[in-house]
Amino acid sequence: MDEVLFGPKGLVDNLKAQISIIDTSTLERSEALQFHGQLAHKAIPYADCPVSGLPARAREGKLTLMFGGSQTLFEQVSPFLELLGKNIVYCGEVGSGQLMKAVNNIIYNINIVALCEILPLGVAAGISIDALEQVVNSASSRSFAGDHFIPRMLAREFEGDFPLAGAYKDILNMQKVATEKQALTPLMNAMISSYQNAIADGLGDEPKSAIIKIYEKVLGVEFKRE
Repeated sequence: MDEVLFGPKGLVDNLKAQISIIDTSTLERSEALQFHGQLAHKAIPYADCPVSGLPARAREGKLTLMFGGSQTLFEQVSPFLELLGKNIVYCGEVGSGQLMKAVNNIIYNINIVALCEILPLGVAAGISIDALEQVVNSASSRSFAGDHFIPRMLAREFEGDFPLAGAYKDILNMQKVATEKQALTPLMNAMISSYQNAIADGLGDEPKSAIIKIYEKVLGVEFKRE
């Protein structure tokens, strides 16, 4: 994003009119604050506004947008944001959008790791894969993570989704906040350990669901449709 804004062909040095910059990329919170400060010197309004949702929701214009910036700027650009998303949430000042994205994704990542850890254990204990799929995707454990990833796990489709290594942006954001606030985060720490083990095992370019492979390997089973 630094290159897009401040590089030789970047937006800042090639503006032909006054604009506001609404940054929908996923960054570290510190980067968003840095960009805001640099652009403020040039009187260019900046907000971080990361998005959440899958490609299908993006195509339909139904993403969730998390806006971090001034309330005035939010009100000015809301009509444009409504072209991208169905749920547009004002989160606070600059940097708040990135923090909200991190909160959302940390909870999502914990859900994914729980599936990857427990589903192979169920198979190893003798539960049928069909029964696991039916119950986990219909009972109280049902989640967006399960709806999206369980069919892909069963089909052994470990491509086409956001890669494991890329998820570290959100993890770094929340780790820094947890350190600043001296928070207790045992579940987040356990999730991070699973990510680190999967990346160390060469799975960094595969989607988050590939974490299941490290638990399958230990138990000598596979969660897959016959």
